[in-house]
Amino acid sequence: MRWPILFLALVLVSGCLSGHETQVAPEKTCEQAISEIPQIIEDAQNSPTAEVTRVVDGDTVELADGNKVRFNGINTPEHNENHFLEATQNMELLVLNKTVHLQKDISDKDKYGRELRYVFTADKFTNAEQVSAGLASSFVYPPDTKYSFLFNCLEEKAKEQGLGMWQGIGEYNFSITVHQNPDDVQDPNLEYVVLTNLGSDLDMNGWQMKDEATHIYTFGNISLEKGESVTVYSSKGTDSASTLYWNLKTTVWNNDGDTVFLRDAEGNVAAIYAY
Repeated sequence: MRWPILFLALVLVSGCLSGHETQVAPEKTCEQAISEIPQIIEDAQNSPTAEVTRVVDGDTVELADGNKVRFNGINTPEHNENHFLEATQNMELLVLNKTVHLQKDISDKDKYGRELRYVFTADKFTNAEQVSAGLASSFVYPPDTKYSFLFNCLEEKAKEQGLGMWQGIGEYNFSITVHQNPDDVQDPNLEYVVLTNLGSDLDMNGWQMKDEATHIYTFGNISLEKGESVTVYSSKGTDSASTLYWNLKTTVWNNDGDTVFLRDAEGNVAAIYAY
């Protein structure tokens, strides 16, 4: 009986050691994640290099070889949005005509053929710099999530300080709900967003609502008193005081997660709702 007993003992010891080795480390705090940025920059110096010859916008650049790079994990204002110019100019200061290090996550390119990369100079993590300045939002797009927690932390810090696009946060108070399509249906008639003003009376003429992509709805002559709601359908229809229509043929709000950005007439983010 010695062999079975010895075998059992070895299994138990192996199991204990294995369990110890695979224990999940405690979750980091934001302070810890942010403090690791210098080490992240140092580690990235071993990544492939390239020269940036043109800045397209706040999260896209062109390299000397003609390839375009989309900065992974962040999203900056579009051409027709406030802070677009500031985000673009800040990116020019960070990388234009400089040699940068390009670090890949999981995906190589996006659907437009742009390389998806985390971009580093000798002393800066440029993706993180844009978020820290309030000129980019954290953009979680699986499977490329290596620095998502860090970017989320930097975004929250920028919001607290009211930097860049987050200048309107705290000035307004909204409740936002999203009604999505069933998983097997893509019908804009079935999806809508309800915005409820919980703060002071508002004139929302010129305000905008957008998703994580580039779908933008611009509000016309509409006002919301405190406690009033307005419903924005993605489909076509006739507007009323409490019901508005985006007049789209396709759906907007992703079933697997998306973000509603509500911007005031100056382009500052007045409210944000992620699901």
